Amino acid sequence: MKILYVTQFYPPESIAGAFRAKEHAARWACAGNEVTVLTGWPNYPTGRLFDGYTPQLLGEFEDGNVRVLRSKLAVRPNTSFLKRIVNGGSFFFFGCLNALVQREKIGKDYDIVLASSGTVFAAYIGLFHAILHHIPFVVEFRDLTFDQMVATGSKRNSWKVRLMRSLELRLARKADSVIVLTEGFRKRLIECGIRPASVSVIPNGASVHSLKKTSSEAEITFGYFGTMGISQNVPETLEISELIGAITGSAVKYTLIGEGAARREIEDLVEAEYPSVNLLHGLPQEELERFYANCDFTFVSLKRSDSFGATVPSKIFQSFARGVPVIFLGPDGEAAKIIRDHEAGLVLCGDERDNEKKLASFFNQEDWRQRAKVMGRNAHDLIRKEYSRTVLADRVLAILDNASRSERSKDK
Repeated sequence: MKILYVTQFYPPESIAGAFRAKEHAARWACAGNEVTVLTGWPNYPTGRLFDGYTPQLLGEFEDGNVRVLRSKLAVRPNTSFLKRIVNGGSFFFFGCLNALVQREKIGKDYDIVLASSGTVFAAYIGLFHAILHHIPFVVEFRDLTFDQMVATGSKRNSWKVRLMRSLELRLARKADSVIVLTEGFRKRLIECGIRPASVSVIPNGASVHSLKKTSSEAEITFGYFGTMGISQNVPETLEISELIGAITGSAVKYTLIGEGAARREIEDLVEAEYPSVNLLHGLPQEELERFYANCDFTFVSLKRSDSFGATVPSKIFQSFARGVPVIFLGPDGEAAKIIRDHEAGLVLCGDERDNEKKLASFFNQEDWRQRAKVMGRNAHDLIRKEYSRTVLADRVLAILDNASRSERSKDK
């Protein structure tokens, strides 16, 4: 099968969508499929072009067996709504322009176009290319942005939310198949009128890693590795880390690594109130391994909004894949259920008093370190059995193949 995969983010950018795109594309190519990834010039999240790249209208590279086409865009840091719009909008403009003026280089004889949203702009490049060349189209929603906007403070009836809802639902209606990452996202699309039979759930996942743990029993070590946006509620993790230190009477070592719209706020907070916290800028995935190896737990946090109930942050799977249990702060939804049901960490979904009581119950036990190690093994086993990238990539490929075959049978 010949696949065009449109995604704004791709390594060396360090973000969940980039990891998913690279690992899925590599798996499909190794299985004998011809895979082309159409993406942007790497600049996320700092808005600075990565070293070693000289941008042009459309550059061509090889990543193993995968052909990578990089389309021009306006590089902007991920620090505000306007800058994200400019960045994503420019990717859409030049992506569609390339579909017209560079059609021979991109190619048009694909069996299927898969487009990943977010950003929604990337998905519309995929739809444009599919319509232009009469190719079956599959859209993948990594988030439902219109609900995410409500969760971070926008009014549900505001023009921005209504516009985004219209854009995302139009993609879903135009697609031959729709892929979402959680059951909650599937239910939400069906509520909005999308055909149930067209929507499949392929969750996030991770490649299993084996780490030699380096954490010390002389202290408790925590990590937060990922986007520091307004959705993530990182400041509360600082409070919880201190509370755990007070409960156990142990020294706490907490390392936060990442970028995002809320980073400046976090920098100010750390400087004023948490001087012992180690706050670093974003690092490539391979450089994070030593930090994971030194963690007793990682923090994963979301704002406590019902609109985030269906969201399962990819940071959970990245941590599980390395055998590191998670302390989750957020709504009592799908993410909390995965951690709780598989005993792979601690879930803090209550008010301040409830959370303090739960933490005290766990960390006052003399054997809490042994229990944490069991949680880590449970997490590692869960990835291997249910959330392996290999298994998930094969499930996506089956959907692509079915959409392609269905369209070809219509033409006969």
